[in-house]
Amino acid sequence: MLEIKDLVGLSQPLTKLIEVISSACGVRYRPIAIRAEAAARAEEIKLLGHAQNEVDTARIKAVALAEVEARKIWALPATDSIEERAFQRIEYQNQQRQGNLEAIVQHAIANLPEKASPDPLNEDWKTRFFRTSEDISTSHMQELWGRVLAGEVAKPGTFSLRTLETLRNLSSREAAAFESARYLAAEGRILKLGGDQGGLDEFGLSFEKILLLRDAGLLADGDTLLVRITLTGEETSSELVYNGQILLLELPPNLRQIDFHNYPFTEAGRELIRLIDPQPNMPYLRKLAAINSSVKFSIGPAELSRDQFQPISAT
Repeated sequence: MLEIKDLVGLSQPLTKLIEVISSACGVRYRPIAIRAEAAARAEEIKLLGHAQNEVDTARIKAVALAEVEARKIWALPATDSIEERAFQRIEYQNQQRQGNLEAIVQHAIANLPEKASPDPLNEDWKTRFFRTSEDISTSHMQELWGRVLAGEVAKPGTFSLRTLETLRNLSSREAAAFESARYLAAEGRILKLGGDQGGLDEFGLSFEKILLLRDAGLLADGDTLLVRITLTGEETSSELVYNGQILLLELPPNLRQIDFHNYPFTEAGRELIRLIDPQPNMPYLRKLAAINSSVKFSIGPAELSRDQFQPISAT
């Protein structure tokens, strides 16, 4: 739940975020405005708990009001000049964009860490971010943009300008496919389960979605890419970072290396992976273990001793 800080004693990341917004947009985004919007949102949520007929009535009223507003813009009396009609259209667009930006800022606040780097954000990055994100109107995409802003405030340089451009062109359908792909990602790539098309359909990542993510600039092209894990010296195991945990691969004595066909993410894809909370897909890992039966797989947090890791059964 979003916690709004008191006006006195704002957290350092929130103070920095307000400064970033002010310098980029030319207005002071006051914490009291954030507080008022949060209260309004809470009241809205409470009202939604009323009877369904009341909800339906509210929807009808909202649609009616929207139609009235549309007529104000597009069905003005013939006596209005083209300049006045243009002004009305531009004013309406500006209000929509302001609403989009404020929704994104709310998501950024909700995702700020406890501490942030004192380093300033790049001026070109700030300009590109606010100029682009003002046209993002769907709530799911606004959340992604909010997470990007929070991440960049916390650590400038986390997201490149190229990644902003990729995110700008991302559709909701592509974002949903990317979320499925994120839960299969190990160190910037997805290990295939077999076949030319990856064998990932049952885990929400059909070959059609692979092609979709390639077109979106999130997965690299190529179907014959290999990642090779090689043991050296006295090593008997290798580790991969997988969804915030360590995936341990223990090879038998007669096996010193193993190859995996994979789908690698692009640089933009690797940066955007950070926006989605890591959640290991255990059915996928069990299938991976079943296909590579000569390798012993286990998983656990990095701080645990490796002998305490959870074995991944192939069944």
